[in-house]
Amino acid sequence: MISFTAKKDDKTKRFIEQIKNLKTMINSFSSPCNIIFPDSLDNNVKTIENVLKKHNLLYKIFYAHKCNKSMSIVKEAALLNLNCDVANVHELRRALISGFSGDRIEATGPKNKEFLILAIEQNVTINVDNLDELKAILDLNKKINKKKVNILLRISSFFKNYAIEKLTRFGMGYEDILEALSIIKKNSSLNLLGFSFHVDTVKNSEKVIAFTNALKLTTKALEMGLSPKVIDIGGGFKVNYIESEDEWNSSITELKESFLTFDSLTWNNETFGMSIKNNTLTGTLNVYNFYSKETLAEDLDLFLTTKIEEYQNQTVADILLENMITLYIEPGKSLLDNLGISVAKVNFVKTIKNDTVIGLDMRRNDLVMVDSEVFLDPLVVSEEKELDEKKGVYFVGNLCLEGDLIYKRKIFIKQIPKEGDLVIFFNTAGYFMDFNYLDQDFSVTNKVAAIEKDNTFVFYKDELYNPIISKE
Repeated sequence: MISFTAKKDDKTKRFIEQIKNLKTMINSFSSPCNIIFPDSLDNNVKTIENVLKKHNLLYKIFYAHKCNKSMSIVKEAALLNLNCDVANVHELRRALISGFSGDRIEATGPKNKEFLILAIEQNVTINVDNLDELKAILDLNKKINKKKVNILLRISSFFKNYAIEKLTRFGMGYEDILEALSIIKKNSSLNLLGFSFHVDTVKNSEKVIAFTNALKLTTKALEMGLSPKVIDIGGGFKVNYIESEDEWNSSITELKESFLTFDSLTWNNETFGMSIKNNTLTGTLNVYNFYSKETLAEDLDLFLTTKIEEYQNQTVADILLENMITLYIEPGKSLLDNLGISVAKVNFVKTIKNDTVIGLDMRRNDLVMVDSEVFLDPLVVSEEKELDEKKGVYFVGNLCLEGDLIYKRKIFIKQIPKEGDLVIFFNTAGYFMDFNYLDQDFSVTNKVAAIEKDNTFVFYKDELYNPIISKE
């Protein structure tokens, strides 16, 4: 029987123990509802800072606003003296009204004219994606007349032994970077802070290759008379979502075996990217690895202590120190580990063929990032009698679309809920909660900040949360 038990921190455990408060809150704020624990952010920040301080590094930590659009988290991040990474003009405005000054904000990703104008006006560091964008910054700044615009150049391709090891659609290739450096050299209004990369991976080896490429470009810029002093690393670090490694491995194996035997563990025999040829399973399971042996601290420390052969086997940390380079770090979803849960009401329970189908008052896009399946078992909150053994059910959404399945696999539960009961999804703050807004025809899921006081939880509407007043 497949089972993917979510790893929960102590605050989450205490919260779900107070289930009466949760039911009252859901009745007040509607379903689905995202519950944020903003004051838990401090623990994750300290975890990162302890590693960076151990290596005596110059650093800035950036909260990636696209991970979660919660105002309470952004306000908390501002109070903790973090910096903010914004990917569009709406995120930039939210960061500014939440307490971030422009010099603590970095604008990333492709940018339209509106985004660039506000970034220049507010002294935001602009992470330049392409040559057209760089030229647009120059043209717009002539009208705005800022003396200096701080920029980073984003790298798109990474070489190892003169072969392209990794590509990303964001940023510039080597030749465009060289042209960008020439443009910067000729224009005193552009201040090159350094280079950045965002590698969509948690593999340390790929991060190190990208870092080495950024180092080489730093040297090139210095040779041209420029003064880069920053390397910005993006892509995040490992998060462990699953309680048990053995459970993760055995359940993944059982799931794969079910594809061959047609044991009906998935809706319409979904195989998550794998194929069956001659009774053999081929391909790779298209599933994020929700279990990690390494903690965030261990993963970051591994990166910083990796030796680079091309630099006399110096470690990443030693190179940064020796060259007085400031490390900009974008931890991504690892900064939001255990900062929130999502809750939905049960709308109905029915039987299709021999399968039990539970309809929730939410849609797949309220929980799933892009089309990545969430391999974390939810918790059913019900007063119904427990079954003698767990039963496999399908959770579906409230849209009139065939593909609106909360999970494409069976979830094995102890109780069959009734209409009005609750289902809790764990550790959803990092991307899962609200990364997908379909269109304006659908309302955005409510967010509520939950603050623990005197052994109970006090709730605030997300946009009204004030981290100073709320904790008094």
